[in-house]
Amino acid sequence: MNENRTNDGETIPGLLGACKQRVTNGKHWAALCFLLVTLVTTHAQVQQVMVGGLQYDTTDVFLSAKKIETGLSIALGSTGKYAVIPNDVRDSLLRSRPDTLSVLMAADYIKAELVVFCNVGRIGKLVRSEVVILGGDGFVLNLNGVGYGITTIEEDSTKTMIIDPAILSSIQRAVCMALQDSALYKSASPILRVQPADLTVVGGIDFRETPSGLVPWSLFKEKVSASYDAAQIIVEALRDTKDLVMIDLDTRDSIFAKARLYMIENYNPTTTAELKILSAFEVSRILTGKVERVMNGAVLTLNYQQIQQDYKLQEIARAEVVLQEDSKEHLKKAVRTCLGKLFGTINDSVEPTR
Repeated sequence: MNENRTNDGETIPGLLGACKQRVTNGKHWAALCFLLVTLVTTHAQVQQVMVGGLQYDTTDVFLSAKKIETGLSIALGSTGKYAVIPNDVRDSLLRSRPDTLSVLMAADYIKAELVVFCNVGRIGKLVRSEVVILGGDGFVLNLNGVGYGITTIEEDSTKTMIIDPAILSSIQRAVCMALQDSALYKSASPILRVQPADLTVVGGIDFRETPSGLVPWSLFKEKVSASYDAAQIIVEALRDTKDLVMIDLDTRDSIFAKARLYMIENYNPTTTAELKILSAFEVSRILTGKVERVMNGAVLTLNYQQIQQDYKLQEIARAEVVLQEDSKEHLKKAVRTCLGKLFGTINDSVEPTR
């Protein structure tokens, strides 16, 4: 054992007590665990990884050490290059060692080639994971990455959200960022093929009033419900887009509420104050829109934009559709058409849910 490796302050008692809670979500997570076992056993040459420490909000009923450890095991194992040493195996090897043994010394003793630390947080349906991977001679190589995942799954009977897949996808993306390999899961099972993705939110859909001389449209009078439907369609249509993580409206509003900004209306233009809050929560992309009355009807414009460091928006892409009918249904179709122009493949059969 290399006794010169640095002590990071974590000792064996902390490691042994790290993963005691149960997985509570049933068949979805069990299927992924089975897949992990299959993947790991089919690759003979893998680097052994020891979990050095986990951080999460212990008061959050949706998070547990066991869920995070399982997510790490699947995220690393599904690459075919790494395998997490199970805690019970690790602990059995360390029972006879002194309690003052550091995490890195313990990793050296059990012949782990890498040590991984993971910090997981949640707001609404959004999960943020940060991983730190230590490796190399003396564990001097330090890699870190951040990833996000969002859940759309609920229990059939209770409608309680199932957060575990979001934990997994956020850890996978964090590992991609740490290893600087966006194609890390390209050869994994389809259910596990994720890549780094930009955290994206829906901003305001600005309804501009009828110019003088044109007949008023009821769509503008119903802008409260019409803007909500448009925003919800955007969220659901883009929920499976591979290169972005689309924040749902409730989670977006929870982010604003954390910063004590309430009553955000979907029909108002996005403000600088909102952009500052979103940037503080690491949101980097935003979809905003405009519905404007013109001579031959109305024009819907959607803008996909980058939130810059000065809280200004830089346009990435824009799409427009002419509305020739004064109806919310026609607006919904126009939103989908714009999204198709911007992103290609979308979930085009979804309806907004209230």
